[in-house]
Amino acid sequence: MIEAYLKDEQEDWGLHLGCLAAAYRDTPHESTGMTPNLLMLGREVRLPAEIVHGRVARNDEITTYGEYVGILRDIMQHAHDIARKLLATAAKRQRDQHDVKLCQFGYIPGDLVWILNELRYKGISPKLQKLYAGPFIVKKKINDLNFKLLHHNKIKPYVGESPPVWVNKMRKKIVIWNKTAEEKNNNAERHINYMKASFTHVDNLPIFFLSSLLTVGVLGLQVIWLITNISVVV
Repeated sequence: MIEAYLKDEQEDWGLHLGCLAAAYRDTPHESTGMTPNLLMLGREVRLPAEIVHGRVARNDEITTYGEYVGILRDIMQHAHDIARKLLATAAKRQRDQHDVKLCQFGYIPGDLVWILNELRYKGISPKLQKLYAGPFIVKKKINDLNFKLLHHNKIKPYVGESPPVWVNKMRKKIVIWNKTAEEKNNNAERHINYMKASFTHVDNLPIFFLSSLLTVGVLGLQVIWLITNISVVV
């Protein structure tokens, strides 16, 4: 709420706190369902609009201070009782929502994600700037928790408007690059496994490999025979 109200006026944000606090106190809380004014004062504050349109509720029947205090105490007690019940319900709802969303996302190269914004700018409070930046593209998956030097807890799935055209083009390129690299790795791994299985026992050597060994052996014997004969002649 503070970020939306101040926007780019963070250098003199102290001047706007009065209006911001008034708006916050007059807004019903999501968990209690009541405004801070009602819980703290036992009534809603008088707004400038009441000068023109008149008050919504009047207590003309109150004649003494003691009667006013008694009515105010009853109103606040009733409001606090309702707030406690609503807070318990809200706590259970928030816990259930947290448990449902508590999961590990499986990202693959080409996915769009938000990245935790850890940049700090002069004149802008870190608490008032955007928490996540993006969208960004996952380029490489190192393991289940690390993606191109970014830890899993610093990214989340991108959900928003249609990404720019350049993002879609880059996603296609990254997907193609990763598929090609994965195919090369799989082919190399299959070749290595095949060679390991072939060299485990001599009986399992491929026929072409045995023929190559025989050819090399025969040529070697011929070379030795020629060298021996030349030495004898000399």
